[in-house]
Amino acid sequence: MKTTIDLSDALFLEAKNSARTHGVTLRALIEQGLHMAIGQLQTQNKLYALRDCSVGGAGLQAGQSTDWASVRGMLYEGHGA
Repeated sequence: MKTTIDLSDALFLEAKNSARTHGVTLRALIEQGLHMAIGQLQTQNKLYALRDCSVGGAGLQAGQSTDWASVRGMLYEGHGA
């Protein structure tokens, strides 16, 4: 498809020189740049989903002591330390 876009003179010259230096056409360079830009936009718009790292167990139960010394003691029960 043919279309017309307005670029600054400086950007056009830089793109043209870069394409020539790398042995590609200006069209190929522009298409590659658009693919990269679209990919970045799609990545930015994805919501981060925190994976579930929960473990089994009943958790802290009502009536259990919640001070740090008690919690640390429960963590290390049966580890001989």
